[in-house]
Amino acid sequence: MLQRIDDALWVHREPKRAGGIELGRTMTVARLPDHTLWVHGPTACTSKLRRMIDALGPVRWIVAPNRIHTNYYPEWAAAYPEARFLGTSGLEQDFPTWPLNG
Repeated sequence: MLQRIDDALWVHREPKRAGGIELGRTMTVARLPDHTLWVHGPTACTSKLRRMIDALGPVRWIVAPNRIHTNYYPEWAAAYPEARFLGTSGLEQDFPTWPLNG
């Protein structure tokens, strides 16, 4: 599920269809110099994926680069309440109950 790209970089890919077109979805996990993890473009937070990520280190940052990448934010917020959640401007108005940090 997690594909190692480099010593501190992994990707997870899963299918995603929109309008009859296969677009795919890619999440990136990076290990920072302090050994915490930065998750970019979160996908479904399955128990198997979570175990793999937890084995890499503690998740401290979860980033949605745009509104398309917000589908799984609630799952990740529940799984990693200690993480900081960052998103594109406007998300705080769209989702006022989400734990977004600026």
